[in-house]
Amino acid sequence: YQQTIQSSRISGHLVSEILAVTSLTLMAIQHGRLHFAAEPAGQVVERVETERLTPPPIMGAVHGALGRTDDAVKAWRQVLANHTYARARVQLAKLLVATGQADLARAEVQEVIADDPHAPAFQRRRDAIWVREAKAIQRRLLAGA
Repeated sequence: YQQTIQSSRISGHLVSEILAVTSLTLMAIQHGRLHFAAEPAGQVVERVETERLTPPPIMGAVHGALGRTDDAVKAWRQVLANHTYARARVQLAKLLVATGQADLARAEVQEVIADDPHAPAFQRRRDAIWVREAKAIQRRLLAGA
């Protein structure tokens, strides 16, 4: 199902792009910025980010969905500057792998894997999907080394 959605195209746009822009447009409307809704996707993303209408994790996901790798990396690093979220590290690692920065990606997933045994039970349950993804990335990196 997830692969079908990600690979589907509507008028040349990935469904994930459309969902990302739709989400940002809705956030802009909720913040009283109705004029954003009429702007092209790239402008909506830039204005929402500039006016800080949404937190960096959402912007990291949106930039990633729109193929803006450098902006996505910047957003995820901004998240990690203040927090140690497994999701942020895994998302950043995926982007780093995609841009040929395997050593940096390896460091991110190793941190997720190393932190897991020491986390409280509720956090381990919440982060289980990200720890599994970190281990999968680590295996792919080791196989490619």
